[in-house]
Order: sequence, then structure tokens, then C-alpha cells
Amino acid sequence: MAGAGILKNAVGIFGLLTVLSICAAPFLELGVHYLVYKLSSALASTVADGPTADLIGEIGDAFGLILGMTGACALLLLVSIVSAVSVMGP
Repeated sequence: MAGAGILKNAVGIFGLLTVLSICAAPFLELGVHYLVYKLSSALASTVADGPTADLIGEIGDAFGLILGMTGACALLLLVSIVSAVSVMGP
């Protein structure tokens, strides 16, 4: 119980903000890749044949799935930290 109390005092809001900042970098990078591939797909559909634009669009969809998984994992990490810290009570 003493170790959990020390963890609660040490983590707090600053620990959660640190976890958010660590998770934000890959999330933003994947988001940029997703947008770039979707814009490239839209541009490629105007100048290239169908399969090339479809391939670029499908790669963008894959980045969208990875983006969703990364967000879900970050959310699970935050929930687990909050639940571990809140076990000690106020």
C-alpha cells in the first residue's frame, strides 16, 4: 500500500501529461501520413490510371487503421494508469 501511495503522489497529472506527450508524437506522425496518402490518392485519381490511385488509397486506409490502433492503445494506457492511481483513493 505504501508503494501505491508513492506511485499516486509521483504520477498525478504531470505523469498523465507526460504519457500523453509521449503518445502524441507517433499519433500525429501517423495522422500526417494518413492525410498525405489520402491527398495523394485524390490527386493520383485525376492524372493516373485507376489501379495506381486505388493502391495509394488503400495504403492510406492502412495508415488509418494503424492510427486507430495507436489511439486505442494510448487510451488504454491512460485508463490503466488512472485506474492504478485511483485504487489508493483520495
